Amino acid sequence: MKAVVLVVLVLVALTWAVEIIIQPDCWEGKDAYITTVHPDYNYGSYSRLHIDFMIRPYELTLIQFILPELPPEAELVSADLVLWCTGVSSDSEYIKIVAVQDLWHEGIVCWNTRPEYRPDKIIIASPPEGEDMWVYFNITTFVADWYSSEYENHGMYLIPGTESGVAFASSDNNYEDRHPKLIVRYSYMDVEETSWGNIKATYK
Repeated sequence: MKAVVLVVLVLVALTWAVEIIIQPDCWEGKDAYITTVHPDYNYGSYSRLHIDFMIRPYELTLIQFILPELPPEAELVSADLVLWCTGVSSDSEYIKIVAVQDLWHEGIVCWNTRPEYRPDKIIIASPPEGEDMWVYFNITTFVADWYSSEYENHGMYLIPGTESGVAFASSDNNYEDRHPKLIVRYSYMDVEETSWGNIKATYK
């Protein structure tokens, strides 16, 4: 008996994990802080982003990223807002991250023209443990909502939760490697048709 030839086709499911890092430059970045001290002044080109809660001043930060396009079969795993801390007071207890409801423009926004926020979309985050370091804020719920079009992506407010102050580098900071980042992680399953080729067994 001779020449038995087998061709085997196998469907192989591969799960890929992908991480996308978005770090805009000063032209593409969209962030600003607003303050009650100068309610009509725009800080959209300032090198730092302030959040401060005292009797005076009261300072909030706005920041927005354009989300990267994901494959149709992708499943969002997590998303982090990553900021370089340039200063923090020792009595900071927490920071509120709140989804912005309305359109805003980096070069125009000020305290008196600030957009509304969504009171039902709030993340409570821990403050930085120190300065001159990266701080990661988990914003997966916001990013998932934006991808699913539950509501429009107009960015986020960073709001102080207590009488404290924190400062971060903005997208206009002179050190480009310290600009704000958005890290998006997703997974997807890729099914491939794989041939094991011609398997030949010869019997004599």
